[in-house]
Amino acid sequence: MCIETDYVNCGLAGGCGWICYKLLLAGCGLFGSTFFATVLVVFLSRLSAVRRHCPVTIFLVAGIFPLVPGAGIYWTAYYVVTDQLAKASDRGFQTLKIAVAIVLGILFVFEFPQKWFRWAERGTAAGNDPHTALFQLQSPTTDTESRYIQQCSTHLM
Repeated sequence: MCIETDYVNCGLAGGCGWICYKLLLAGCGLFGSTFFATVLVVFLSRLSAVRRHCPVTIFLVAGIFPLVPGAGIYWTAYYVVTDQLAKASDRGFQTLKIAVAIVLGILFVFEFPQKWFRWAERGTAAGNDPHTALFQLQSPTTDTESRYIQQCSTHLM
């Protein structure tokens, strides 16, 4: 369950993403800085989600929000309404590139295996965390347990 203390992690993800974006803007350009800032935000969001046992979207939405090209969408619509189609297409294409950079950054980090983020989990040094114990499959330790599992699986089929 997520609580109010998670707001700090949400803010840190968004703040770190914005700082990364601003620092890389001069060197990498608009597309590159948006991509790398998104990668940082998604990475921090996944770490926070594993650590706090919450869905990643809680941290991701708050972190990505500063990077979304809202002004670009506004100006594209404005130029279309005022019949300045050349400016509208330029601004629209720039906005589309930013949106694609955000999507690619999200996809890039979500392709990392979940086990890469397990080191951030609290209380799992000995492997006896109650939250993750439910999801770990253990092999039967005796022949009796093995036969019981085999009987149960044949009855289900």
